[in-house]
Amino acid sequence: MEQWTLLDHVVVTAYTCTLNQFSFPVFHLPRGMTLLRLRIFRCRRKLRRKQWLAGVLFLLAISTFLITEVIKEVFRGKTSASSAVEATQESRHHQVDHAKRQQDRLQSIREYCKNSKNNSDIFHTFPLQRNLFNFVVSEKYKFIICYVPKTGASQWKRALINILANRTVQSDPDTISLFDYDIFTFLNKYAPRKRQAMLKTYATFFFVREPFERLLSAFRDKFETYTTSLYSKLGREIVGKLRKSSESKNTNNLPSFDEFTEYLSNLTDNPQWDMHWRPIHQVCYPCAIDYDYVGRFETVKEDADYILQQLKLDKMAEFPSFSGSKTSKRLTKYYSQIPRKRIEKLIEIYRPDFDMFNYDFPDEIMALLNDRS
Repeated sequence: MEQWTLLDHVVVTAYTCTLNQFSFPVFHLPRGMTLLRLRIFRCRRKLRRKQWLAGVLFLLAISTFLITEVIKEVFRGKTSASSAVEATQESRHHQVDHAKRQQDRLQSIREYCKNSKNNSDIFHTFPLQRNLFNFVVSEKYKFIICYVPKTGASQWKRALINILANRTVQSDPDTISLFDYDIFTFLNKYAPRKRQAMLKTYATFFFVREPFERLLSAFRDKFETYTTSLYSKLGREIVGKLRKSSESKNTNNLPSFDEFTEYLSNLTDNPQWDMHWRPIHQVCYPCAIDYDYVGRFETVKEDADYILQQLKLDKMAEFPSFSGSKTSKRLTKYYSQIPRKRIEKLIEIYRPDFDMFNYDFPDEIMALLNDRS
């Protein structure tokens, strides 16, 4: 019989006890190796007990993990439901705020119109014979927008170009005029009776802006930062009327702000003015049209989003993000160039806009008036 050394017993026993599966054929061992067999069986029992214990611990770990995940999921569900409720309540809150804001603005206009029946400068009936090329119509979606230059009209054009256009527009919206008859449909197109019916049945809206800021923005746009042949011609006319002959030799044929406001303060028949500086109440006739919405340039993005939502166009159009205007910071610089009496004249011209749309005089303008009193 083969003789085994103590070292052989130790090696085989250690090897056998490390096996996870007992594939070592114990019954094939020589019969004289009783000690080795006993060692192997003992190792098997120990391993079985260890495996059973390990299995129990594994099951406990899995159970604990699953219970923990279930609890987390339930908590997440409650949190999500709570967040959804809060989001819905917040959304409703904002919607109510916007509705209240619109109600207050429209009420302010109606009160002013009611109290100004004897003011001949206010249009209390719609001027059907006037050129209404700033009223753009969407027959498909049943709304009319009255464009007011320098209140975000260009942004509205970009937002609504595919909704208002009569044909597919592939050009950059910035290169398209707001008053392009080939692309847009204007209220002028319809007979007077049809116009009245549309204004009563379609949703209508327009935007306003603080008058002194709007006037300055229009001046800078047309005579400083950018101009067209139309305004270049007007600029030369203003310079020719107001600038002395010796001064007109200056290569700059565009008016200064002082010259522009002097020209403006001497004009008559405000309704015939260029729309960029015509008072807004003579652009959109809010005392003759019962508007559904009125937005402000100062809150143009949130007002525009709300109006698009109410018109059910928010999935089709998005008002461009707007970083705001720096014109308000330039009021002192420009209006300090003109005399106090002219500022007072401009207040007189634009007072209906201040009162109707509930604007206060800018602090910068009040400071200039106080300094010169």
